[in-house]
Amino acid sequence: QGDELYFDVTHGFRSLPILILAILQYSKILKDTKIKGVYYGVFDRDTEVNPAIDLTPFYELLSWTDAANSFIRYGHGEQIYELCQESDNPAIKPYGEIVHLTNALDASLGRTKFSPNDTVNSIHGAWSNFKQAVSQNEMNDDSVLNPLFQKIREKTEPFSSENDVQTGWAAVEWALENNMVQQGYTALKENILTFLSQYYDINSSKTANLINRYDQFKELTVQEAKKEARAIDSSNRAKKESSSVVNYRNKLDDILSFIDRLEKANSTDERMKILQCFLVSEDKNDQAYKDTYNDKIKGKVKEEKLFSEIPNDLVHLYRETADIRNNLNHYGYSRKPAFSEECLTQLSENEQDDLYRKYLKTLEINYKKIRNICDNYDELKLKRKKNDSQ
Repeated sequence: QGDELYFDVTHGFRSLPILILAILQYSKILKDTKIKGVYYGVFDRDTEVNPAIDLTPFYELLSWTDAANSFIRYGHGEQIYELCQESDNPAIKPYGEIVHLTNALDASLGRTKFSPNDTVNSIHGAWSNFKQAVSQNEMNDDSVLNPLFQKIREKTEPFSSENDVQTGWAAVEWALENNMVQQGYTALKENILTFLSQYYDINSSKTANLINRYDQFKELTVQEAKKEARAIDSSNRAKKESSSVVNYRNKLDDILSFIDRLEKANSTDERMKILQCFLVSEDKNDQAYKDTYNDKIKGKVKEEKLFSEIPNDLVHLYRETADIRNNLNHYGYSRKPAFSEECLTQLSENEQDDLYRKYLKTLEINYKKIRNICDNYDELKLKRKKNDSQ
């Protein structure tokens, strides 16, 4: 257990050296051995001193091939990191930085850097760190590892965008490629909020605009919002802005849930009750408060772009994605979601009883629909407004 092995294949008979490679790999997993060297002695009767050829790089190539395959096919960066830690080659070591990218993807760290010096706690930040590290230590063109490293770099290119929305789409596609169900639903759900916040310019650094877009429903004026924004102490601004990011995303989630409930309402009275409960959150039982808002509600809703433009299909898909994400996060103890006929028809008979497969297929279907809506948002929002006006 844990031995260091040096192997001489000089007198290996026919296929025996090939068999030895398999045994060495087998012992590495089974006995945690470390292969320190594989050698072949050349014999020439006319030469006084014969060389011993070090074949270890060929064995190491097998390890690198396995590590690259683990990353390319399954999104795992740990094996590459471990091999880089063992290497003394300055051009190889930087590739170990890939583990920060895979860790960020595993942990769903989609938001851009939290601070200028933070290079590992976000997907794009980790990608930038990896890209910079490998570009500063380029390998020789004739290295046998170059084609593998090229494949690794190509696999990470979708995360090159500094735009959080594009990073989010790339994270969902990564999750689909690598069968990462929970991370996929988390990225998809959150990226809808990111898309809407960017599209409607709800920016964490513009606190007045952020507050106004939601709290205007409670008649908070622009002047009051700006006054509140100016009141932020400069020494605590970063903390306040970080809090605002969470705050506006929660409010966007509330608005989408509200629109979904509104669309499902069966009568005008029910719609008015939902509107009143949403707008008058200070005291839902205050009848005078409700009466004050009663005549203004419709106008205020029509004035707000979020309510009049967001396509209903996007709202429904958001709620479905959020519900499944919550189910996954509750360890399967919450109510199981209802899967669409579209999902079931794309699965084999055996897979239709497999929750994991149904989650994965639904993620694939919903992602395509959501991406199509967001890519064609201008056209679809105009269609929604036209239908509402009719």
